[in-house]
Amino acid sequence: MLTFILVGRHAEAPLSIQVRETGVLVDSTESVYTQAPIAHAVPVSQKIHRIYLRPIKFMTYENDSASASTSPVSPLRLLIIGTDTGVGKSHVTATIVSALRQIGHQVWVHKPVACGDWDGEQAEDGRLYRQLCATDQDPDSACPWQFPEACSPHLAARLAGHTLTRAELLQGLKRCLRPDRDLVIEGAGGLLAPLSEDGCDIADLAAACAALTIIVTRPHLGTINHTRLTVAHARQRGLRLLGLVLNHHQPHLSGVAVEHAASELARWCDLPVIAELPYDCQLPAAAEGLTAHPLAQQLIASILRANPEVE
Repeated sequence: MLTFILVGRHAEAPLSIQVRETGVLVDSTESVYTQAPIAHAVPVSQKIHRIYLRPIKFMTYENDSASASTSPVSPLRLLIIGTDTGVGKSHVTATIVSALRQIGHQVWVHKPVACGDWDGEQAEDGRLYRQLCATDQDPDSACPWQFPEACSPHLAARLAGHTLTRAELLQGLKRCLRPDRDLVIEGAGGLLAPLSEDGCDIADLAAACAALTIIVTRPHLGTINHTRLTVAHARQRGLRLLGLVLNHHQPHLSGVAVEHAASELARWCDLPVIAELPYDCQLPAAAEGLTAHPLAQQLIASILRANPEVE
């Protein structure tokens, strides 16, 4: 039995909801949960997925303290993908990594390839991952392939004079797979963005390590189509889907589509919206220190429940 504590600016008082979890599905054509969790004790409004981050109260569950005080029995493999480039995957990834470390997990990070915002030596995401990298992880393994041009990775590599291959990408991932370390992987661009000239994409890397998958999406008009396409292909490829994170990556978004994005995405994608991140709660820049955002408390609870081998 799990306890959800939801506090939002639309709620007059906190809602405490007892939920029975239905378990994890190994058939990867479906989402992680065999069916939607069953709520008891209080009515659930249609805005159940619209979870705001102020004041700070989030999902808790009975063995939270045990999870925080013990080491993982089996390493967590988590993939963060987006419906498109620029939706905030790096924000969500850094948040989760920081929060896992705060509760005692040994976490390595991996982004197979980064492109654009070149400073003469590294891409912008490469610089971020060097800071996210654990002290016992080789920094070169965190983001092994980096190219100057801001375009699809296979093309950026070709323009830099290199033919990037599936074997090279899988070898980069293999360097980060340790039996005593969790691994959080961030995709490059969208799910179908080609990473190599021989057709490797991020779904291939997820399959290679059986990663749980979180999809980061945006609340813009058109997000239902983009997100459903991503979810449908992820299921077709056998990814283990944990849920969606709705990220307000731009300021001053408003309108009917934005207001109803979370509830409609949950309905049409048949996946929970784990959290909605307002624009003014974006993670601080890496130079200011990567501290755990309150969003992470909610994400981590969902991640650990969905991966029963991690305690």
